[in-house]
Amino acid sequence: MSVDTQPEARIDPAALFPTRPRAPIELHVAVSKDADEDEYSIVALNLPGVASCGDSEEEAIGNIKEAAAGVIASYEDAGLAVPWKIAADPVPAADTKHFRIALDA
Repeated sequence: MSVDTQPEARIDPAALFPTRPRAPIELHVAVSKDADEDEYSIVALNLPGVASCGDSEEEAIGNIKEAAAGVIASYEDAGLAVPWKIAADPVPAADTKHFRIALDA
């Protein structure tokens, strides 16, 4: 009679499901054109500390998507919850547009 001395194989759940589906992420943003400069400023109203700018509104939107993705990844890599806050739908100022943008998952 032989005795198997091999350690018991364990299954890593992450190996079974390497890419977990993620819920869609939506940013509530406010964008405005700076009066003194030819630049657009944009801020995420529901993700504290995330803001960016660009030479056009489209560039500013692309930049804030990249900034938000980096911030979210940093929180997740550190094992921390992303500090989402509920952003009310404020009445936009005459020179500010408010809208929602989806982040790529």
